[in-house]
Amino acid sequence: MLSVTTDGRNAPQKSDNVRGKPIGDIDKKVRAALAGSGPFLSSGLLLAISISVFGYVGHLLDEKFDTATPWYTIGGIVLALAGWLTKFLRDAMVMGREADEEMKETNKGKREG
Repeated sequence: MLSVTTDGRNAPQKSDNVRGKPIGDIDKKVRAALAGSGPFLSSGLLLAISISVFGYVGHLLDEKFDTATPWYTIGGIVLALAGWLTKFLRDAMVMGREADEEMKETNKGKREG
């Protein structure tokens, strides 16, 4: 059953099916998958921004102190990579612990039930 929204489009209802599955069930699974991968999805953007900012600050320092080689730029990029890698590994470890706890709870429920 479809209903019409205020802009004239058909709005899907919970009873509509996609490949034989209710839309509400698919939405829950997609949301759960995306919620769990959120830190990793933003990781690439964080890496690009941090390298750009720290690299640019290093470049400005290289220009200010008139260095022959771009040591401040290289140092800024290395610092950005180290910070990003630290955050990435920390997020991965937290997600791993959460997954382990969920697995233990699931297995515990199966044993009791």
